[in-house]
Order: sequence, then structure tokens, then C-alpha cells
Amino acid sequence: MRETEEILSRRHGDTMDHLRSVIEGVEIAMMTTVGADGKLFSRPMLTIESKDEEYLWFFAHDSSVVVRSILRNPQVNLSYIQLKSERYISVAGRAERVIDPHKSASLWVPRLEEYFEDGPNEPDLVLLKVVVDTAEYWEQPPNWLMRALRISPLFGERQTEVWN
Repeated sequence: MRETEEILSRRHGDTMDHLRSVIEGVEIAMMTTVGADGKLFSRPMLTIESKDEEYLWFFAHDSSVVVRSILRNPQVNLSYIQLKSERYISVAGRAERVIDPHKSASLWVPRLEEYFEDGPNEPDLVLLKVVVDTAEYWEQPPNWLMRALRISPLFGERQTEVWN
């Protein structure tokens, strides 16, 4: 895979806009947190679009494992995959638990109704605000011929594959 890596730092004023453009169209992030035993746990989370903010936002149940993990250790990693363009994004940062009914209402999207029956007024609802420390991504333009040539035969002798 030809690697295109770009590290986004908090020093640049337009980095969040750039990060948003990189993850645009990828609604679900795999959020990884550190458990009480030090093991890493990941779960899918819906990223909430908020173009005028310096943070990434998520909704969660206050009684959930993800919130308990963040209260113990705020370090998180967010992984996004955009299969169509073969783009892989990794975001590292610190998550904060936010209880703010006005903010919840302003960020609310109908898709969340299947997880929170009472909508933004759900008693167990909290926001997770991720302050981004670093982000990087890799992308590979699709090349179907090269991908087809990498496929090993289903039977017969296995050919040696060369990976750059």
C-alpha cells in the first residue's frame, strides 16, 4: 500500500477543518478506551457533525462501560475506515464526559432515536467530547488490476507475493 500519512497537530488553526474533510462520509468511528484492567476495548460510535467546534462529539449512556472507562482514563483512539477510497484514519485524544442538555439538543440527530428512546431528554444521556491531540491517515487509490494480481490461487501451488 502506498502510504500517505499526514499528522494533524493542534498548532494549526485549520486542522480540525482538515480532519473533518478527511473523515467526511464516515459516520461510525471505532472508539478505543482503556479498561480497568489496562486492556483496550473498542466499540462503534456515531460521530456527530459539528462544523464550528474544535472537538469531535459522541453521545453515550452515562451508565455505559465507555463512560466509566473515560472517567478512569480519558485517553482514547478513534479509528475510521472509508472503504470506497481505501482511506484509514487514526485519531488520538482525550475524551471528556459532558452533561449539557442545551448542547445535547443542539447536536441531536434523528438517527440516535434508536439508542435513546426519550431523545435528547434521555435521563441517562451524556456527551463525549474528544479533544484531538494527533490524527493521521493513509490512503490508497483503488487499483483493481493490482488488487486482482495479489490474490493467491484457490488451489495448486501458492505463489510468493511481494509487498512493498
